[in-house]
Amino acid sequence: MNKLFVSLVLSYLLVLAPSYAQTVYPMLVKSNEEFQHALGGDGEDECLNILEVKDKEKGYLISGNTQGIGAGKRDFYLSRIDSVGKLMWTKTYGGKDNEFGGFVEKTNDDNFVLVGYTESFNTDNNQILLIKVDSKGAVLWSKTIGLDRSVYATTLTVVRDGGFVILGETINKEGKIKHSDILVTKTDKDGNVLWSKIIGGERTDYGYSISQTIDHGYIIGGETNSFGKGDWDFYFVKLKESGDIEWTRVFGTDSSDYGRVARQAPDGTFILGGTCVTGKDVDMEIGLVRVDANGGLIWAKTMGGQNAEYLLDLVTLDEKSFAIAGYTSSFGLNQEDAFICILDFYGKMKWMKTYGGPLEDHGVSLCKTTNDGIILAGQTSSFGAKVKDVMLIKTTRKWSKYQCNANVVIPSSEKLISKVMSGGTQSDVRMNLYDVDISISDVKFSERTLCVPY
Repeated sequence: MNKLFVSLVLSYLLVLAPSYAQTVYPMLVKSNEEFQHALGGDGEDECLNILEVKDKEKGYLISGNTQGIGAGKRDFYLSRIDSVGKLMWTKTYGGKDNEFGGFVEKTNDDNFVLVGYTESFNTDNNQILLIKVDSKGAVLWSKTIGLDRSVYATTLTVVRDGGFVILGETINKEGKIKHSDILVTKTDKDGNVLWSKIIGGERTDYGYSISQTIDHGYIIGGETNSFGKGDWDFYFVKLKESGDIEWTRVFGTDSSDYGRVARQAPDGTFILGGTCVTGKDVDMEIGLVRVDANGGLIWAKTMGGQNAEYLLDLVTLDEKSFAIAGYTSSFGLNQEDAFICILDFYGKMKWMKTYGGPLEDHGVSLCKTTNDGIILAGQTSSFGAKVKDVMLIKTTRKWSKYQCNANVVIPSSEKLISKVMSGGTQSDVRMNLYDVDISISDVKFSERTLCVPY
């Protein structure tokens, strides 16, 4: 039986951001449909997510965590930009120590919810931090969720009843060797815990994406070191609406395969994307696996060049196509460039483009826009303060304008991925939950235009 803890909030923190020199660069906007920018302060700014806002002001929300401009050492941030990329406002949220994560999603009542984990409100263990804000970024409520051990939150999905399903991890203390297991927590619309599940095997298992499925269950994409053929393997976990496991599937090569994002296609099938080591003389490549509604393998492919490619996000665009993003060392102009790639549901590439400067630039989060475009958010070390800033690239899907080079990504043999079916273990846990006060400070990021795509 897990020993639960009860903690008290000892202080309310309200810390204004320190002032620092601002430099505002003129924006390069080719049209109302396209822009490229870097956003950031003097410290590191990590981007986790971008989503479109469909209120009368329109635009986008970018979220993540930032160093040195909030209440503590590292804090959540939320930035709003308009439809042409102009910065509207930025807010930070956090306590006296570190807050990591800061994934944002729209709620069913047209507000927003942020999730990550915090070191500020418990001296013994990390806790999940859940914050609901309005359309201006003002806090409506905030909660921490914790166990008698450290827990971490990666992402969440807003479900049909208005509640939230949070995906993260926790350290399993059972047995001689400590390892991480997947943690799934369901709350109501007010952040009160309804149930929690721990999913995993005898070794380490991670979940990185979760979304609600057509049948009101959930699909988790991640990686497993407990099951499968290689050192690490792609890991699908299909949950019922109750949180009970419906099925799990593991796919991998003899080497290491790191699953990242699972999404459901319009026809009810699922695609899991990640990164694979496909051979002794091959660097990291993009891996894609498509399964049917019951987890049966439809196809599996790897894609890559002579160096390394990493997949960090995957979104469905329409009934015929999906997009992936990440970064590549094989293509583009420099050592690590961001990319957007569009494929059909047979795994055939339709379009790809790389974006980068002289240093490292990574694509992290994709969002389909209402005008049939795509916006990519990520990290740049090439522009802005050149420490680590947020990269924003908005583009339209005009095939005649951006012709795809068929040799940019080289699909390799589909036989490199094999199917292994394994069952996971699961246990219910009770979570301690209490309210905390979160400090908020307004800040203004400097803004700078990135290079024009070649």
